Amino acid sequence: MYTETIRREFAKRLYEKKDELICRSRSEMKKRMAAENRQTIGAGLEEGDCAFSCHSDYLHFRNLDSQSAVIKQIDSALDKIRTGSYGICEECSEEIAEKRLKILPFATLCRDCQELLEEKA
Repeated sequence: MYTETIRREFAKRLYEKKDELICRSRSEMKKRMAAENRQTIGAGLEEGDCAFSCHSDYLHFRNLDSQSAVIKQIDSALDKIRTGSYGICEECSEEIAEKRLKILPFATLCRDCQELLEEKA
């Protein structure tokens, strides 16, 4: 089981990552919604320009959706830190290696269980 000091360090990293994602998402949304970036079909855009704009919006919102999913995983990891179950594999109940958590602090599976899951998919 991880010491309180290690759990606090992971919590700090998780909060920093969450703040970073929220700031980035907020900034991207502001840019996207700015009046100079909003163009409509009736504003003289050619069909190809409209298609590009729509595809660009689609990619932007998929990126925001991915960031939102990571924020949810971070929140789950922070809950686990509070309850004392952080760093335990959800599949095999073994401790997740500290090295893995340093790379992916919101990991829910140990490396072996993650590899098995990916092989099945």
